[in-house]
Amino acid sequence: MESVSFLLNSGTLLYLIIGWALGTLATVIIHKLAKKDGYLFKLNSKAREMLLYGFILVTLIEGYLELFVISLLQVKNLSFGSFGETVSSICALSFVIVFLGMPFIMVRFLVKLVKG
Repeated sequence: MESVSFLLNSGTLLYLIIGWALGTLATVIIHKLAKKDGYLFKLNSKAREMLLYGFILVTLIEGYLELFVISLLQVKNLSFGSFGETVSSICALSFVIVFLGMPFIMVRFLVKLVKG
């Protein structure tokens, strides 16, 4: 039987999204420290531009369909028997919610960008 586990099927895309989340957390921390130092402010500006507008958009656009399909596959076969299955099921449910809202978020972002 083939695996329907979200964690096993998502592969490196999940690691990229986790890395993005950690990088974003680091930019928030650096932003708090950057108010006093000009070099840190420039570094934080570049990191925020790369992480928030470049990296995550490219990753989600390229992996949107793949992650959405494996999330739906996991949701169809939800199981909470072991710790790994529970984490996989919760991640899949989270991604389904995010991906169902993604078109609305992107439209709002684009409308703000055009009006802004």
